Amino acid sequence: ILATYNYISDLNNNNNYDLPEEAVGIKEKFSTKEMITVQIGSSKLIPNLNYKLADRNGEIIDKFDIREVSRDSAYGLSRSYNSDSGEFRTGINLTLGNYAAFWYTGDEFLGKLEFEVYDEK
Repeated sequence: ILATYNYISDLNNNNNYDLPEEAVGIKEKFSTKEMITVQIGSSKLIPNLNYKLADRNGEIIDKFDIREVSRDSAYGLSRSYNSDSGEFRTGINLTLGNYAAFWYTGDEFLGKLEFEVYDEK
């Protein structure tokens, strides 16, 4: 499952984040004032899971490989932007524009999600 949303919460207290049921604010357009979470989730372990976020010019804004945290595989990966709190925060503030998130297992493409950040007036 690929998703963009504001945040996720273990609403049923089962110690798991269930997508899409527990994701709050699933959408493709976010204001600069909202937390933005980008996630891939799977019922099976994904080996060598890695992620890249690019802006509309193709510049890589964020990247992460689960091997950076000494893991060979994972059930998912989440990254949060425009927030100083939360489990998946990156510390990166996304500005106005269009973005594309890419996930890979090693060098093999898994999926892509596109979303927009707009200025709330």
